Amino acid sequence: MKVRLLFAIIFLWSLQSGFSQTNVTLNLNPLLGSYPFALNQVLSDTAGNYFAFTRLEYYISEIKLIHDGGQETPVTELFLLVNPSIKSDYDLGSFQITHLESIQFSLGVDSAHNHLDPATFPPGHPLAPQDPSMQWGWTSGYRFLAVEGISGFSESSLPDIFQFHTIGDQNYRTVTLPLNIDAVNDQILIPVDADYLRLLDNIRFWGGVISHSTTGRAAEMHANLADYVYTVSIPTGISEPNAIGSILAQPNPVTDAATITYSFPGWNDLTVSIVDINGRAIMARPLQESEGQILLPMPYQSGVYLAVIQSKGRIIASTKLLVQ
Repeated sequence: MKVRLLFAIIFLWSLQSGFSQTNVTLNLNPLLGSYPFALNQVLSDTAGNYFAFTRLEYYISEIKLIHDGGQETPVTELFLLVNPSIKSDYDLGSFQITHLESIQFSLGVDSAHNHLDPATFPPGHPLAPQDPSMQWGWTSGYRFLAVEGISGFSESSLPDIFQFHTIGDQNYRTVTLPLNIDAVNDQILIPVDADYLRLLDNIRFWGGVISHSTTGRAAEMHANLADYVYTVSIPTGISEPNAIGSILAQPNPVTDAATITYSFPGWNDLTVSIVDINGRAIMARPLQESEGQILLPMPYQSGVYLAVIQSKGRIIASTKLLVQ
């Protein structure tokens, strides 16, 4: 009888643990290049144009989690109105997930909801009326992306405005980001860097530009959002808190090879490694001195990597590398 009872307890425990729920949170770390995102922060491009964002909002919908050997779990009826100046963490819900392999989401509002009356949604819902408005009209639907700012040729004078509002079902785009994240204590945090400076890639925004459209520069900027803005943050472990030194990779982004300049006085047995997005070291070389330079070839596929400095197997510093 006792043996049967023990087996029954183990069986019930296994059922309960097999159906445990994991809370999944998406963190969109907002950046402007190497700076934290902020509205009205004056920056300049390589052509000497000064600018600042005064508004940035966009929609994310139809989120899907791919996990545990290719299982797909949709996050149903969840719409995110992303405003990086206000919020960076988004609760996606609780699911039966132990290992997350990728996340998929779409930029904009799906066609089934895009042409509904915003007044039908309760106050506080992302698709309810917003101030400033994110709805263009029943025919065109919601503004998928609203980017506004000011520009000029002097840091102290930004007289021109730019506005890019993307609308239209044809601009609905899907993004897939590969992940390699295990649930810990029934929690999964998806760390994604969102570099909104990349919105302006190959876009003429100075001199006063207004593009509220399904095509042209408004559509091109929405394509930039899908293609260039998001990269998965790579967990690197805990760095040595007392490490004093520096590491710099040039050029960055890199195509063929990168020069790693490093200085860690007093440290020895140093190595430099290139780590991929899944945390795997794909190349490692010893460093003969505690400071100097080393040229590393980059024969890798495009993506985000880390150059990691270790001392006797302990990470003491790292820097992000973008391979084009």
